Amino acid sequence: MFILDDMAKAPFKGFMFIVREVANAAQQEVAKERATVMSELSKLHLQLENDELTEDEFDDQEQTLLDRLEEIDQL
Repeated sequence: MFILDDMAKAPFKGFMFIVREVANAAQQEVAKERATVMSELSKLHLQLENDELTEDEFDDQEQTLLDRLEEIDQL
């Protein structure tokens, strides 16, 4: 009886394993993208401090990165 139950549940268990793996991969990708944007923000601040960017250039690029960060956080 238990063997039949296990055999009946096997396709569902396999499907759930795949769904969990896809969800984990998606979460890792989001975390990686967030870390990339945060790194870019840090670089941007350094460029401003080193006078490699004007305030206007900094503001434009920062806003783009902050918008991207907001998009990532809404996922």
